[in-house]
Amino acid sequence: MKGKPPKIDVLALYAKSDTQEWNLFLAACVQKRDLRALENVLYGVQLGMKDLAAKKMNTEKMISFFMRLQRSIENTMKQIIKLKIPHPLDNPINGKTMAGTIESKRTRDHAIERYLKKVRF
Repeated sequence: MKGKPPKIDVLALYAKSDTQEWNLFLAACVQKRDLRALENVLYGVQLGMKDLAAKKMNTEKMISFFMRLQRSIENTMKQIIKLKIPHPLDNPINGKTMAGTIESKRTRDHAIERYLKKVRF
């Protein structure tokens, strides 16, 4: 896709929202390890919320809905990255035996946060 992703109408998404469909979309992205689709949706939702704010339609319900969407997208992105780049300390059972690798886990987690900051609007 060339250019920026298209904006997503957050108000229409709220009106038609279906938790099961949303969760199926996120699960499909995890299964396909499709970060690009999540990046596009995240950017589009953020553009849509910017338009709502410009129209003074950003009510508390819409802000809450937007925050839940954004958080679920970002958590799914983190999940995909952790599947692509696993670390033994992702499993808490390995805590005592792999304690010496905590710095590499912190480095990876910091890289994930930098990536998320880069793809945000």
